[in-house]
Amino acid sequence: MRRQAQHPSPGRAGGRETPALHRVHRLALVLSALALVSVVLAQAAPIAGTFADDRVTLSLRAIGGGQYTGTIAIDGSTYQLSATGSPDRVEGAFVAGGSSFGFQAEVVGDVLTLVSGASRYTLVRQGGTAAQAQPQASPPAAAAQRAIQRGTRLSYDHAAVSHAGTNAGPDVRSVGGRGITRFTVLHIDDRTCVMSMTMFMEAASGGHWSLQPFSGGTLVSRDGTCPEVWWPPERLATYAAPPGSVEQVHRGPFQFESGGHTFDALYVRQELAGTRYTRVWDLASGVALSNNDGTGPVQVPAPEPTSSSYMILLDVRTATYPWDLHTPLPANVQALAGVRIDVSVSQSFVGANLPPHVERFQAVFDVAERFQDLLLLRVRGSSGDDGYSVLSPDGNLFVPPTAIAQLRPGQRLDEDPITGGVLSVERVDGAALVLAIDGPGLAVRRTYDAATGLQRSERLEMNDGINHVVIETTVSAIQ
Repeated sequence: MRRQAQHPSPGRAGGRETPALHRVHRLALVLSALALVSVVLAQAAPIAGTFADDRVTLSLRAIGGGQYTGTIAIDGSTYQLSATGSPDRVEGAFVAGGSSFGFQAEVVGDVLTLVSGASRYTLVRQGGTAAQAQPQASPPAAAAQRAIQRGTRLSYDHAAVSHAGTNAGPDVRSVGGRGITRFTVLHIDDRTCVMSMTMFMEAASGGHWSLQPFSGGTLVSRDGTCPEVWWPPERLATYAAPPGSVEQVHRGPFQFESGGHTFDALYVRQELAGTRYTRVWDLASGVALSNNDGTGPVQVPAPEPTSSSYMILLDVRTATYPWDLHTPLPANVQALAGVRIDVSVSQSFVGANLPPHVERFQAVFDVAERFQDLLLLRVRGSSGDDGYSVLSPDGNLFVPPTAIAQLRPGQRLDEDPITGGVLSVERVDGAALVLAIDGPGLAVRRTYDAATGLQRSERLEMNDGINHVVIETTVSAIQ
């Protein structure tokens, strides 16, 4: 019998390609999913002024020292705000209805992108072009109109639990865990979305999120969506349940417990005998707000195995690098045939008087597809949907040499507000750049060749109070 094609829908993550083999998971993570920062293009136009669309008006005034004051008017109601940042990008907050709402704003020429939670607005400068604005290369027009773009990072609270069922015996126990799942958009156009997925679990020592170095991977979608986290709003606006399906679709308000922010949302639900799911999408931005999955009987206690999980949006943000991520890759990088990596993984239990378990392996990643600003890599010998990674200017195997020349030791590039990870420049000279990622229980050092910008090596050390993991990687370009 011919297998029926699975068409993607907002209720099912279709059209994606994900790593599945255990070793391929590790290789892909070493190359891409350990990127702990997301980046967005920095422009030179000043952000002070008034910007508006048909719903929102934002006014910012610089008061010195990187500080800004101003107002934001939404549907006729005006609120005071404060912000800090650079001449082209600020982060701040305003108070409405007794609740504080954070926002980020970034200007490119006379167009300002305003992000608050999962909502995104494109505002136009009022009163003409800003003084001293400098012409800059803008991101692709299609990407600029999306709620997400290259460098957007979406973080979700993620939890799962499973139970063997009461038929398994009187001493059966449930197994569960909670953590953070982060998606970082590495490339997006009208057809293709490439994202890294990185996972963190609550550390055994408590108080911080611990990177899970052998989970996550690189996700590739070719249907115009980023299926785990984003659908084009125009497609959500007209979405209806497929004919003959048991899927339920309705639209209505969705409110987060923390902050009380309410979204106009699309709900997609399906329940069968042994499986069920719910997906919730923000109709304005297309961003996924929440999803729930379950398998097995619904009665409690259930006689047969059951499992359930949820994922709820925590944060949408971008970080700023001091170089342009949309600049085309240099010709010598575009011409690469692939990369070869050699990996050493050492794992041990904290406090145990046992030698570490050490594993070494090598793999070759070939260039599977070339984009202007990214090489999509795939591990040699993989099949189906396995083994993707990337080479891109945001530190995934490459930093532009022109950017390396402008960096200085000790320069702080980003800090993640959820995991506490800080990206900084540890060393830079005529020979090499060393980027450092430091956070609770985590230390990463990446070394790049100053002349070519290509990554030479990486050392990752993670200690979550139970496991001590050291991953050392060397990278060789294949011409």
